[in-house]
Amino acid sequence: MNEPYNDVPKYRYDLIAPAFGANDDQYDFIEVSIEEELIAAMKKADQETDKMVIVQANMGMKDAPAQLIETGIRFKAQNH
Repeated sequence: MNEPYNDVPKYRYDLIAPAFGANDDQYDFIEVSIEEELIAAMKKADQETDKMVIVQANMGMKDAPAQLIETGIRFKAQNH
């Protein structure tokens, strides 16, 4: 978990669509930090049929579902 390859750079995901030429009226950018915001963002993305929707989910370090953590532990044991 503490290896440098787990450090995700702080990209400006809000600039992705404009970098590819999208105008403000062609996309929505939604930044979320809690589960309720993510649920709302996914509902909005489902309803936005005429726009690209980019959702940036901000998660705390080591924030992962228990099953994913367990899978990682098993892979680690298998590889050592």
